[in-house]
Amino acid sequence: MKTCTCQACGSSFSYEKVGPGRLRRFCSEACKARWEREVWSPGVNQRYREKRQAAGLRWTDGKSPISHTCQRCEKAFESFQFVKKFCGDECRWADFADRHGRPQEHHLLRKQDEYHRRRAWKRGGSAEKVDLLAILERDGWTCHLCGGLAPKDLRGKRHPLAPVVDHVIPLAKGGAHKAENLRCAHSKCNGVKGDRLIAA
Repeated sequence: MKTCTCQACGSSFSYEKVGPGRLRRFCSEACKARWEREVWSPGVNQRYREKRQAAGLRWTDGKSPISHTCQRCEKAFESFQFVKKFCGDECRWADFADRHGRPQEHHLLRKQDEYHRRRAWKRGGSAEKVDLLAILERDGWTCHLCGGLAPKDLRGKRHPLAPVVDHVIPLAKGGAHKAENLRCAHSKCNGVKGDRLIAA
């Protein structure tokens, strides 16, 4: 039996060593994954950034911009990317609306709905397809936590008063992703609430 100290949590552990291989550094796979995520990976990235900064290098150094033509407005533009179809987000989302028959906002809300349904299923809860925009309009764009107005024009922006959809009974507590469990809330209020149950 060999006794070692885990590099991640610092606890001592014993195991049966077979053969001349290296000693174990972690007591479990969870400790190894956490150490790689929190210590090893950031350290490697930081050393790589410092090395390139010391040499005065940028990712575009040695590259020439490529000429493209926007597939929507046919305006000529340059980019360092090899494949670039549109000159900007405005043309990209306008083309998306033409092809799919729905604007950008509806597409992003549908992706959010799919994300919440997956979260509910992973926790063993029930879920159904919900029109998140209809939930916000049903509640009159008013935060159910503080009672303040959540301006419609802030939807999808990084702003503390941006309207988002909140689960009254959090998914982490067994709540369902259904219309009756959803309310409009400020982005900041939703973040402060977290996965806690708030008394009505």
